[in-house]
Amino acid sequence: MTNVYPTHHENPLLYAGFWKRFVAYMVDGIIRAFLTFAIILIAAYLDDRSGFLDPAADYEMGAVGGMGMLIVVLMYLLYHPLFEASRHQATPGKMLLGIIVTDTVGQRLSFAHALGRHLAGAISYLTSFLLYFGYWMAGITARKQALHDLIANCLVINRNAEVKLPADVRYVAGGFPLWAGILIGLVFLIPVLGILAAITVPAYMNYVARATVAATISETATTRQLIVEQTRRQGFVPASHHALESDWPQSINEGKALVEIVDGTLRITFTERAPARLQGTTIGMALHGNVKGQTDWQCGLGPGQGPRLSRHSGAELTTVEEQLLPTQCR
Repeated sequence: MTNVYPTHHENPLLYAGFWKRFVAYMVDGIIRAFLTFAIILIAAYLDDRSGFLDPAADYEMGAVGGMGMLIVVLMYLLYHPLFEASRHQATPGKMLLGIIVTDTVGQRLSFAHALGRHLAGAISYLTSFLLYFGYWMAGITARKQALHDLIANCLVINRNAEVKLPADVRYVAGGFPLWAGILIGLVFLIPVLGILAAITVPAYMNYVARATVAATISETATTRQLIVEQTRRQGFVPASHHALESDWPQSINEGKALVEIVDGTLRITFTERAPARLQGTTIGMALHGNVKGQTDWQCGLGPGQGPRLSRHSGAELTTVEEQLLPTQCR
């Protein structure tokens, strides 16, 4: 026969109540806060021994500071599991209140089980929209179990409570359930995926925008050559694309950009087909050099070579963000 501890009706002094657990949690919170402050203070001192207390100093976290933050994260992750899987079966706060954490038949938790219970606390925390009902359950459930205790098959009991179990009953501990591990994994996976998306999506959008800019500039090569050839024939840069003797392509790069000549300067304007960050922005390209000799195109913010033949510089007609421009245009 499989069973567990008797209910609180049979032994009301066995299970630790909500307020005792709450005070223990507050004590542990104070201890963790003190340790966090001490670790960060020491790390800041080791990073910058001369100015870490100077409010006017511009402190930048170094390698030691980063290591300190990692230690703080590990402390918050391992504080409860290490203490609750120890021979004391309790954190300092729980020791002070005389309560311990056990599995459902009163046995000491393994470290993995204690870690699973601690991580399951994230699910109790997610009940914040219900006034943290997952924690309040420790005051109303039959065996004073919070939501994470129920998920992890754990009990929080009074250390000195007298436990009498029938000799003819076989008690089996229900260790940490597989479904609970999967649930916790999903709970932690969602924010991780959100963080990754917050990092990778903008990076990908930047890549797409930069690729669009580079491809569009590349596609103006033929157009620029037409301008150079007519400039050499007539001795000056055409003021408008309407003055060109050759056919003028109004749009390029599959309609993502329009091209025109403004006072002798080639202007690229991105359309609604371009990535959102580019729509409505422009890139100027100015012709530099000698009318009858070597010429060079200045794109965006890049410096041209030789005297400028176009009336405007490329920079004057460029509104695309600098980070989206090719290297030669910056």
